[in-house]
Amino acid sequence: GGWRGTVLTCAHVVEDSKPFHLQWPAWQRPGRTQKCSFSDVIFRDLARDLCLVDATLSKKKYPEPPPSLGLREELPMLGDPYMMLGFPRSVSQPRLTRGFLAARDHFSIYGVDTPCFVLDGAAFPGNSGGPVCGDDGQVFAILNAGPTGPDGLTGAFHSGEAYATPVVVVARH
Repeated sequence: GGWRGTVLTCAHVVEDSKPFHLQWPAWQRPGRTQKCSFSDVIFRDLARDLCLVDATLSKKKYPEPPPSLGLREELPMLGDPYMMLGFPRSVSQPRLTRGFLAARDHFSIYGVDTPCFVLDGAAFPGNSGGPVCGDDGQVFAILNAGPTGPDGLTGAFHSGEAYATPVVVVARH
């Protein structure tokens, strides 16, 4: 038996037929990062870059359940503060970025128009699939991209913007 939960992340984080891991701050062992193997993909939408996964942690290895974040269905307003959490560039501890919602926009992959938020903070490889939360700590979006610069790196070195898909998009599909 184990702790089971559902994880919302980006589809581009989950490559076809390759094992992948979920990484979050250690809640039982400060200073260490724990990994969790995903057991099953429930939903994967490449056009919207979203993936819903059933994840299981061993109770023997992790006697306490992992932390859980709530989802906010109400969309934030322009200028509202946010917090973005991720593991940019494979760091062992998460990085928290704070900022303000800069705009609402759309992106299109495979011809599917999807709403997104433009965030005024930096996003780097490794931040993808991380939660974007409001002041209340509830997740309202999933970080999916930062602009790519001439050197192929994503993030603030080039524009200071990041893009996130609202969680309400998942509820609609």
